[in-house]
Amino acid sequence: MPKQNIPKKILIAVFIVALALIIEFLIFQFSEIKKRNNLPVDVVENVEPVDNNNNQEPDPIEPVELETYEAELFVEAEWGEGVGEVGIESFGGDESGAGLVYGPQSFDVNDNNNHLFILDSINERVIEYDKSGKYLRDFVIGIGGTTDIKIQDGYIYILSFGSDTVYKHSMSGEMLDSYSLPGKNPGMGNEGIEFDENGNIMVEISIDNYNDDDYLFYEIGKNGDEWKTNSYKGNISRDKKGFYFTGGIGWATRTVQIKDRAGLIQKEFAIELSKRAYASYEGFDKEGNIYLSIGYEYGSVGDDDYYIDDFFWKYNKSGKLLSEIDQSIPLQELFKKPKSDILTKKSGCNGYYTREFRRTRITNSEDIYWMATFENEGLKIFKYSQIN
Repeated sequence: MPKQNIPKKILIAVFIVALALIIEFLIFQFSEIKKRNNLPVDVVENVEPVDNNNNQEPDPIEPVELETYEAELFVEAEWGEGVGEVGIESFGGDESGAGLVYGPQSFDVNDNNNHLFILDSINERVIEYDKSGKYLRDFVIGIGGTTDIKIQDGYIYILSFGSDTVYKHSMSGEMLDSYSLPGKNPGMGNEGIEFDENGNIMVEISIDNYNDDDYLFYEIGKNGDEWKTNSYKGNISRDKKGFYFTGGIGWATRTVQIKDRAGLIQKEFAIELSKRAYASYEGFDKEGNIYLSIGYEYGSVGDDDYYIDDFFWKYNKSGKLLSEIDQSIPLQELFKKPKSDILTKKSGCNGYYTREFRRTRITNSEDIYWMATFENEGLKIFKYSQIN
């Protein structure tokens, strides 16, 4: 049988059809690969290797909302000797009347009922106000040279620099006991009283009035044991967990240090301040939050620079800023003046009229009480309460 030849045109057609089928199959497979990799099928690009470590991008950092405090005028008292008035006296004045002006040296708040007690050092008495700031009573202590008052475990303790003694009173004002400090204060008379977590009395004595970190500490047992001298450095305060010392806050270091009794630094964090600003330690609350006063220079008279406190800055122990509380707001509302005009230049004590030892108290409820004195307006205590 003769061999039959397949027409050339048919072979070409079969080849074209087969090639088309192959191309269609390849296109289909490529599209499936693209779909599995979530890529658009009509875009050809290099595919990056897949990261199988499941690393997630960090969430964006949300802005921190600081706590907000509201200020109110809590106590106001005129200068004088009468009921509800506080004493004032000038020392070392010249013919123009300039000199050091002394008034109430300290105050404290009873955390049990929020009553406030002012140490009226010139009139040698204590004045008590209720939780709304209403005058209740005063009682005579008859002790000169007093610098600090502290309410502790249902008793009133008063420190006298004049007699180097801590006096213990009942809440009704009766003197119960006294504890004499060993030896004469070697420094400038800047003394304060505190208590450790066991109720022992701690008295801080400044060796150098211009160095906030240079103190001696006398300690006496809660039952009246013999005084011991310690070489702790820094300011002292206590929260619900223990007893702490702070140091390092100053013009140069601009850091806050929390120390144990051995003086070892437990926590340390930096604060940002302008060149002509300063920070002063004010205390802890029961949660261990730290409160600083921040002041700025507002003027000078002669060789003296004058500062006025502007803010309370509140930090937790890790150094996280919790609140910036503007101290100038109640003053500006009170006097209807710019804060630079509120500055009085007679005594040069942070811009306020009298020299006092302690002007701020932090309560267990995290309220801030701040005492300010003025030549013509007398004494005023402002209360700052958290509202969010």
